[in-house]
Amino acid sequence: MKKLLFILVFILVYLTINAQETSYYFYNYKGEKVYLSLNTSCAFISLKEQQLPENIKKSNIVKAKELKSDKSDKKQYKNRKGKNRFYTELNFNNKMSDKQYLHLLSDIKSENKDAIISPYFRLENSDTIGLSNFFYVKLKAIADTVLLRQKAELMNCIIMEEDAFMPLWFVLSTTESSNFNAMECANIFYESGLFQAANPDLMVNLVHGVNDTYFSQQWNLSNSGQYGGTIGVDIRAGDAWTLSKGNNVIVAVIDHGIELNHPDLAANIYS
Repeated sequence: MKKLLFILVFILVYLTINAQETSYYFYNYKGEKVYLSLNTSCAFISLKEQQLPENIKKSNIVKAKELKSDKSDKKQYKNRKGKNRFYTELNFNNKMSDKQYLHLLSDIKSENKDAIISPYFRLENSDTIGLSNFFYVKLKAIADTVLLRQKAELMNCIIMEEDAFMPLWFVLSTTESSNFNAMECANIFYESGLFQAANPDLMVNLVHGVNDTYFSQQWNLSNSGQYGGTIGVDIRAGDAWTLSKGNNVIVAVIDHGIELNHPDLAANIYS
C-alpha cells in the first residue's frame, strides 16, 4: 500500500513539474478553443524605427531578419491615421524550455521599451506560426463601435481601421504599453461577450515579401486564421511565388461584376 501511494505521489509531482514547464495557448474559433504550443526557436518583434536595437545586434543568441514596414500608414480610423511600425522575425541559436523562452522575451521587452514582442507557436499542420501585433474584432451591431473604443482604450490598444470589405470587422493593434499580446487581447475581447468574434493575426509564413496593401485580408491566398478562418486552408500562393510571380503576364477575366474602382484593381485593370 505504501509503495502504491509513493508511486501515485511521484506521478502527481512529475505531472505538476511538466505542466509548469509546458505553456499552452489558444484562440477562439467558432466558439471552440484552438490550442497552440510555443515554438521557442523564434519570436516576433515590432519597432518604431527601421533599425534593430544595439542590444539585439550584439547578442550572440539572437539573429534577426530584415525589418519590414507593416504599412500602418495605409490604415485610418476616424481622423487618426496609422503610423508605420517595422517588424521582423527573431531567431534564437540556443534550445530553450518554454519557461526560459518566456523569460528571454520578457528580458528583450524590458530592454526595449518601444518594442512589441510576441511569441511564436506550433500547430498540428504548421510548425511555425507567428503572432503579430494586430488582431481582428467583429461587432454585433455597428452601434457597438462605442464599446469597441472603450474596450480598446482600457486594454491600451489602437483601432487601426474598419475593414472596407468585411462588414462589422475592425483591425486593432496592441501597443508597447499593452499588458497582453494580440492573441490574449483577442481572447479577452471575445470572452467579454460584447463582440461577435475576435481573432489574432497569426502569420503562417513571414518569408514571402508582398507589397499588396490588402494581402492580409485575402485569406484565399494565405489563410492565417484571420476573420475566423482555418489556418492553412488556402491556395498556398506564397509557395507558388517562390517559383514564379508571372511577370509581364496579363490575365483576362470575363466577368460583368468587376468593380472598376476597387482599390485592389483600379491601378492594374484593363477596362
